Amino acid sequence: FGLAIWIILGGVANMMAVAHVIVLDGIVLLGLAAAGVSIWKSAGPGLSRMRDDPNLVKGFLLRVFPTGVLISAVFVFTAITQVPPKAFNIHDDLEKYLSHPLRMLATGTLNGGPFSALGTETLGGQAFLHGFIAAHWSIGNINAVDALFGLILALTVVLIAADRARSPAWLAPLAVAPLIFINPQYVNTSALYTGVALLLFLVFLPFGENEDRESILFTSSGAAVVGIIYAALVAVKPTFLLVILVHFLLSAAAVAWTTRRLRSVSSWCFTTVTIALGSILPWMIIHATRWYDTWSARGIFGAAEAENGGAAASLPTVDLFSAEHLFLGFGASFAHYTEVVVVVYLWCVLIVFHGRRQGRDEDGALAWSVVSCATLLIFYLVIVLVVGRFLLGYNTALRYACPVFLAVAPAAAVFAGKALSTIQPKGIMEKLRPWPALIVIALPTALLSWAFFEPLVARIEQAVAYGHVLSFRPWSQSPVFLGYNQFALSAKAKSEVSSMQHLIPEGETLVAWISLPLHLDYRRNRIFDVQPAGLGAPMQDFPFGGDADEGIEYFRRHGVRYVLWQYTGAAVRNDGELMYRASKPFAYNRRSFQNTLAFNGMLLAVSKRSEILHDDGTYLLFRVSTAL
Repeated sequence: FGLAIWIILGGVANMMAVAHVIVLDGIVLLGLAAAGVSIWKSAGPGLSRMRDDPNLVKGFLLRVFPTGVLISAVFVFTAITQVPPKAFNIHDDLEKYLSHPLRMLATGTLNGGPFSALGTETLGGQAFLHGFIAAHWSIGNINAVDALFGLILALTVVLIAADRARSPAWLAPLAVAPLIFINPQYVNTSALYTGVALLLFLVFLPFGENEDRESILFTSSGAAVVGIIYAALVAVKPTFLLVILVHFLLSAAAVAWTTRRLRSVSSWCFTTVTIALGSILPWMIIHATRWYDTWSARGIFGAAEAENGGAAASLPTVDLFSAEHLFLGFGASFAHYTEVVVVVYLWCVLIVFHGRRQGRDEDGALAWSVVSCATLLIFYLVIVLVVGRFLLGYNTALRYACPVFLAVAPAAAVFAGKALSTIQPKGIMEKLRPWPALIVIALPTALLSWAFFEPLVARIEQAVAYGHVLSFRPWSQSPVFLGYNQFALSAKAKSEVSSMQHLIPEGETLVAWISLPLHLDYRRNRIFDVQPAGLGAPMQDFPFGGDADEGIEYFRRHGVRYVLWQYTGAAVRNDGELMYRASKPFAYNRRSFQNTLAFNGMLLAVSKRSEILHDDGTYLLFRVSTAL
């Protein structure tokens, strides 16, 4: 839960434009102090109970030690092979995510300007977390936030939840297995495992207790915790908004079912929504100026969009049981992920069956368990069949769903294991105990692990051989890709970008449409980064279909005097690639690349009316004309 608090504090710091190194270090010290106080308060009673009953120590070690060793092994392997990685995504990471924390540390805020992915594709929560690494280590280490810290935190949360569930010693290793085996479709440094950790905090809320060791699940405190986690999820990646909506509606139904009182439901929903909105508000304020400028110029639903240069391809269909290998799957297919949903559904049925035998669900833990399982099923169908079909594409939609798979599958195993362990067997079943329960959890887990065994081996082999687990093979393993990554983080690349920036007077506003903005000095100039996700954003008012005069007027209105445009290079999308992507049938991607193609055309038109300061066949730098 401390991770969610950090992210909310990050929104406040960025809103106040004070998110510099000293403030981030202060947040770390504050977190360590709070953790120390919490450990101090809880350690005393726990140690006393262990002294009084030595069997508690033995039981604790049996439940925790084997899984702890497994988690430690994952930590060591990941740290050795992937921190820092030998390659990043040349578009998502090198063009966007690596520059975001550097902007924040230099300027104190993550306001990226009218063309940035900041404020659209991400509010900046993950970039804030990256800032803790970028503040003291080289930028190449920032994947440690998600690939190492996020993964280990998620595994540890599952272990702690299994222990608090007072489940058998065999359950914890089985519960963490899906989180290790299921292919996460890792493609960049955006929130994946950090999102999984936050989702696990959410689904394991029944194990949260107040100082009197009472459940906080459907109390005002519990609603506040849910609201803060919702806000943190949206802050790190807005694509979590859909799963939050599904989870909130199901949770409201669970509160109604458990309390049977309209007042309790209304109070819980009001508290959750109010805290969520209040917590996400600082992150929204950071980008409010950009949104307001667009909406005041074009209306809320009147975002700018380029003319479609050709007919889009027809919308395809998808088979959720297809065994065809996914492009990002390391050998996995839609059928693999559908198998996870089926297993979770079966465990959910088991939880419900157990709950009916137990009688009234007084504390709501049963209802919350069912909500967590049902969220995956509904979310999977909606994001793939609806969002995937019309906005993103099926493969991209499935990738965005992976954090939910990675969180709900272990949680369902813990909930089902807890339900089975509390059943009092009779007759021959009592003699066979605990084998029926073990088989019901272990067999489906083994099937899932076997299904994803080939992708897991492929990920391990790639990590050892190539120093990363980027899923878009074979491109991610090619010498060209690896060679460009090596160059991108080199002193030579930094020198190239710096030499271009030093042709611009200090303090002037600059539009930078280049492949390696991470080498820009954000302190020296006010810089508007350009990224396709920002150009295709709903809150975009650039005159894509206009003439050079309109482009000049737009730049002048935003105070832009200089434009640095990299129009060729290994990572530059040429017109052919942009036209191909713009012809795709999925609305979000089509819009982004149509606008990018039109933006390039506008830069070319404006440059012909402006003063050319430098053109070496790769970089074009010009001073925007002041005459219309």
